[in-house]
Amino acid sequence: MTANSLLPLYTERPDREGRDRLEILTALIGAPSFDPIFRGMLVRVPQDHPAYQGGCVVGACKRVRSGGADLCSNHLQRWAKGSGSGTTRAEFLTAAQPLPRAEFEREGLCVICPDRPAEPRTDLRLRRHHYRSWKYYVAPRDSGADFQQWAADQEPREGYGNCKVTVCPGLTESPLG
Repeated sequence: MTANSLLPLYTERPDREGRDRLEILTALIGAPSFDPIFRGMLVRVPQDHPAYQGGCVVGACKRVRSGGADLCSNHLQRWAKGSGSGTTRAEFLTAAQPLPRAEFEREGLCVICPDRPAEPRTDLRLRRHHYRSWKYYVAPRDSGADFQQWAADQEPREGYGNCKVTVCPGLTESPLG
């Protein structure tokens, strides 16, 4: 059988095209060379995976890498300060202390818009729009700004409902769901 003899299959039986492709994909995923972490419904890549490493390179640091770097965001900031003072990379990595896994609140609600999720990286419990607005408001005033007064002047907005991603139990952040 040649490759050309398979071509008429889809023209004669177009109903088989999707099924045939699914069977091929299933066979490829079932192959011993296919990484088993990609076989489940949810893909959870461990930090110490040999090909897709996501952990910080500092000793037993439990934090994930930042962007395209090989250090977590905390160690990356410390390295930036250390390298400016003449510390070598080897000295920095030897002296750096591993950090525990970072825990962020999964999802809180914005104190102004109760139907929208708050930004997890802030203890002010504001959604991204309000957090940026607060930063813009407080910048010229330094620490003299009153958060309660500012929050009382803000307009709450309606939420967009639950996230449409099957595995996400949270609220959606945008009109796209």
